Amino acid sequence: MPKASRFAAGLLALSTAASAGTVWAATASTACGPGDRGAFPSFCDIPRTPTDIRAPAAYKSVVVDTRQAGRRVVRATGPETFGLPLGEADAFSRGAQAEAAPPPEVSAMPPEDSAAIAAELRKRAKPPPRRPQ
Repeated sequence: MPKASRFAAGLLALSTAASAGTVWAATASTACGPGDRGAFPSFCDIPRTPTDIRAPAAYKSVVVDTRQAGRRVVRATGPETFGLPLGEADAFSRGAQAEAAPPPEVSAMPPEDSAAIAAELRKRAKPPPRRPQ
């Protein structure tokens, strides 16, 4: 890019910035009212800063507390925190088997009772309704 073109581009940028500053100064000094809405958005359309939010330091303290709690959980539940020391697995297994109750005995119905129950159910059963044709 020739020197003259760079110089012209710089002058254009400076003049644009200066005119934007003039526009800003003209709009900043006027008070925004309810009837000041034009065809284009203005600085009056920018909402005011909310006052009911936490300060950045409060957000930071909550983030730090959450990260510390996460690190505590990871330390407490890491792979090295689980398991039985060498030789204790057999003792644990024997103790658990001694505490466990055996399953209840399976009671089978005599075939005569099963046949009587099936006959009673067939007698009470109703045929399904006919499908309309």
